[in-house]
Formats: sequence, C-alpha cells, structure tokens
Amino acid sequence: MSRVKYGIILILVLVFVLLTSGCLNSFFHFSDADYPSIDHGNAAPEYVTIEDTFSFQNSEISIKYSVDKVLYEDAKNTDKYVYLYENISDEEWTSEYYRSFVYSEYMDEVYEAILGSLRKVKDQLSLDNDEYAELISVYVQSIPYLTDRNDTDPKYPVETVYEDSGDCDDKSILLAGLLLKEGYDVALLEYDSEEHMNVGIKSNGCEYRDTGYAAIESTDVNLIVWEKLEIGDGEMLDSDPLVIIFDNEGGLHYTACSQVQKIYNIFERKALTCEELSSQIEQEEAELATLKNEIDSMSNQLDQMRRSGDI
Repeated sequence: MSRVKYGIILILVLVFVLLTSGCLNSFFHFSDADYPSIDHGNAAPEYVTIEDTFSFQNSEISIKYSVDKVLYEDAKNTDKYVYLYENISDEEWTSEYYRSFVYSEYMDEVYEAILGSLRKVKDQLSLDNDEYAELISVYVQSIPYLTDRNDTDPKYPVETVYEDSGDCDDKSILLAGLLLKEGYDVALLEYDSEEHMNVGIKSNGCEYRDTGYAAIESTDVNLIVWEKLEIGDGEMLDSDPLVIIFDNEGGLHYTACSQVQKIYNIFERKALTCEELSSQIEQEEAELATLKNEIDSMSNQLDQMRRSGDI
C-alpha cells in the first residue's frame, strides 16, 4: 500500500522583536497544514477515450467515456506531500490527506464521465440502489491491480482510470468518489498495520468491526460486505482501521447484507465440504499407491517364475 509522505517546513529567519512581542502572526499567517492540490492551468483539454469491459451478474458490460489528458498529466505531476506547520495527530492529517484526493475539484468531471456510462447500464438492466452500488464496485474492482514500489504516492482518480491500473488506495479513492457522487454514505478504511485500504459503505447488520461501515474490497472482484477479506498471499485483514468519513452521512445504505450473508454461508459450507473431500481423496490416493506397489511386486514375482519355468 502507498505510504503517506509528509514534510515540515522550518522557518529559518527569526525576527526576534516580532517573536517576543507576539506580533509575528500579524505579518505571517499559516494554516496548520497544506495538502495536495492539482495546479491545472488554462491549457485546452485533450480528451482521450477510455473503454472498459467487465462482467456483471449475467452480462458483459462495456462502457466508454472521455478523460482529459492534460488534467491527467497535471494530476500526475502534483506534489503529493502534506506539509505540516503544527503538531497535528496522525489520524487528523491522514484523513484530510486522502480527502484531498477524493474531493479535488477537478475530479468531478472524471466522476461524471464514468457515471454517465454506468447510469445507462443501470437503466438498461433496471438495477435498484443496491445493485447499482454493486455495479460501481465491480467496475472499479475490474481495473487491473498494479503497485509500483518506486512510487507509493496515492493517485488521483483521473490517473487510475487513464492508466487503467492502481493499487488498494488508488482504487479505493476512485470507488469512494464514485459512490459519494451517487449519494451513498461511504468512508475510506485505512489499515495501518496491514498497509491496506478499502471502502466502507453504510449497511445495517454487517459492519466491519466497530467502524459502522461494511467493507468493500477494491483490489479484486468480490461481493460487497464479503466476510473473508483476503489481501494477498493468504493474509487476512485482522485490525481496526482508521475510518475516514466524508460529508455524506445519512446517504444511501446498502441493504442487501442478508442476501450476501446467505451466499457467504453457502460458500463456507461448500469450502468445508471441499476440504473434507480433499482429505478423503488424499487418503484414497495413498491406498491406491499401496495397491499399485503390491501389484508391481506380484508382477515381478510372476516374471521370475516365467523365466525359471516354475509355473
């Protein structure tokens, strides 16, 4: 997972008279921190068509939308450090840091371009709000997972869709932005100990730990509120995340929790059955190997008897 970078600017020129008189703030005013912000000039946009195809329910979905290449380049070249001027808690600046990527004013046109295509699919398939949240999730989950150890900074959504790849925080930022734009009550869930991030969505009865949100894993195609949250190499999520909330509390909830729970219970039973059958198969394979050795031994004895004429 991308680790947050930050820097502290030190003021090297001290004016003793102003400092001791308490008048320094009348000459200089600092906020507590500066967060990433895209410097997008007035250059003419260069729109590039993006096409994505993914499976959803029993359909093969194809969507097409346009992204401004100039905006992408400006976003990619943005300084993605957070500069702290005061002693701020890790939870506070981390939350505001990730919000700056989701809430960037220039991402609205990216969200609208993508959602314009997804809304058409929603209408064509007559999806309800739960199914529409699933559609948006599967779209983001279907974007190839790719992490760059040499560049761990989070991506703006325009970067993720333009490059058609991203890691857990890149894809989670994009998914949170799209769901927020469509009125869902969501949050980002950041797991510091596992260096992971996914998305939370309000859903009564299936919240992850004490977050108040059900988890949506963004790195791979999976059902919303799926309980088995595996993040690669068999590692399972097992910590309390930092909950990064947005200004959409009271928005749409995901209400199909009980349906997913039934599917999960069936999955668990089938998985247990597979384990039992696997153990039985291994045992029978061992018995077959023993029988084969006995047959080979008897065959060798028969060959010796033939050669000696003792039959």
